[in-house]
Amino acid sequence: MAFLKLPSLFTLCSSFIIINACAQVRPIVKGYVYSQLINEGVNQVDENGNSVSSGLNRKIYIYLEGSGSGKPSISQVRYNGKIYNAPPVYFNADVPVAVGTVAASGKKIMLSPARRNHLWRTELTIAENENKPAGIPHSTILVKGIKDGKAFTIDLKNEVILAAAIAM
Repeated sequence: MAFLKLPSLFTLCSSFIIINACAQVRPIVKGYVYSQLINEGVNQVDENGNSVSSGLNRKIYIYLEGSGSGKPSISQVRYNGKIYNAPPVYFNADVPVAVGTVAASGKKIMLSPARRNHLWRTELTIAENENKPAGIPHSTILVKGIKDGKAFTIDLKNEVILAAAIAM
């Protein structure tokens, strides 16, 4: 009788080990997107006094949350029918971070990573000479990159507009 229980126990333990070994850990578990108008100060004018720029600049920030402390490398961001570059991620925190204030409600936004997770922030810049990518809905923000040797793709759907700020 004991002989019959041994193979069953072995099979159960082997199955448990195989399932845990095959379980994939996602390098990026959450993503957030925020945009904000920045007042750059005095409007630039040409020699005739005509306004050359509005003095307003729209900044788009993406926060990514993932496990481990390895920095993600973002290869491409597609948003509103345009392809953006995301310069190297320069923000890393494992503590709550103040993001800003929601323009519509005045509510302050704090991001707190889950235990053992970190947050990274990057600011988007428009990619030069890029055409509209086909098949990407305007409401979708698609982020692709690599973190800890693993490729990731995350689809962000809810952009939060922050209250305008004045550049210093």
